[in-house]
Amino acid sequence: MSIVPYQVSAFDDLAMLARTGAPGLARASLMVQTELFIQQGGHGQDQSASLIPLALSFLPLVDEATARAIARKLALHAHTPVALTEALYARGGAIAETLLELAPSLPRGVRQAALDHPDPGQATRLAARADLDDAEQLRLLGRDGPSVALALARNTAIRLARPVGAGLMSLARGDDEVAAALLARGDIDVVLLTPLYPHASARQRAMMRHKVGLRIAERGLTIPAQEASRAEQDRLMEMSLTGMAPLISALAEVSGRGPGFAEAAMADSSRDILALGLLGASIAPEDATRMLLRTGDHVAQSSTALHALVAMLRQTTRSAAETILGANWPRANLRGPAQHVPVMAPGGTSARGAGTASQPHSGATQVLDRIRNAG
Repeated sequence: MSIVPYQVSAFDDLAMLARTGAPGLARASLMVQTELFIQQGGHGQDQSASLIPLALSFLPLVDEATARAIARKLALHAHTPVALTEALYARGGAIAETLLELAPSLPRGVRQAALDHPDPGQATRLAARADLDDAEQLRLLGRDGPSVALALARNTAIRLARPVGAGLMSLARGDDEVAAALLARGDIDVVLLTPLYPHASARQRAMMRHKVGLRIAERGLTIPAQEASRAEQDRLMEMSLTGMAPLISALAEVSGRGPGFAEAAMADSSRDILALGLLGASIAPEDATRMLLRTGDHVAQSSTALHALVAMLRQTTRSAAETILGANWPRANLRGPAQHVPVMAPGGTSARGAGTASQPHSGATQVLDRIRNAG
């Protein structure tokens, strides 16, 4: 059965009829004309000329289910006139959300209206779209609510604008879901993700250590060292006999990395954050291994876990360890003059998380800074 075009010669008269006594007429006429528009490809002015005035007159009259069905059909159609998209969005509610979710591209005016809309649901759906420009990304990042930031972080259809990447990195340090989304993107240099080291998987951490070490060597960078004194090393060795917690607490104090480092190292069951801390304090791999064994911790009881830590201690350079540590837990008591330079995130601004008491020193962030500037 073929659909016969419903010819309308006086849209105002039909609209009046629909309002006063034949509401089903609006629904039937609009559905038929929409089907014709789609079946005929929507090309040319004739189809648009038939549908636009009908839709503008009848869309305010049809029920929610009809409007949503029409929105689903027209949202996926490449040649839907801008006027129809705007009229559908103006219905609001589920119809607007359908457009935001399904339409491959939206007129700028509709995107701007969604940005200005107070409903966080619209902002979240907008943040997942592939047609966002940099300014729209930045406005979305400023919206309240974690769902918008998470949608931006998960949106792999866009390349994050630099300030947006920086803002998300800062949020990610205190938000596991945003951190996981950024780590999973695949379009951010792994070196620039080092401020998310505590959130990374074992594989991602290994890649960070390897890549940071390579970049330091490639650029001939020198990362300032702060070696633990002989007395401090003896103290760490002594504390290791009393258990893991006392060793970590002593290392946090000796290295000047504070309670944030201690909390992260205790929460990290792999103990590779502790191992990084020992390397950053210039503890020899052999001595670090001895300390780990003396704690009686679970890693000391597992040959597999211990082997992995020993391999990490031997394969990771002290400069790489110091850079990763400085990007996450900056020292508060550098010996000698210290230059305070913020960790550089993908957007090129500080990626320090809330509650960080001091900024990483320049040596620990040169790699991130130079990679960012190299583009």
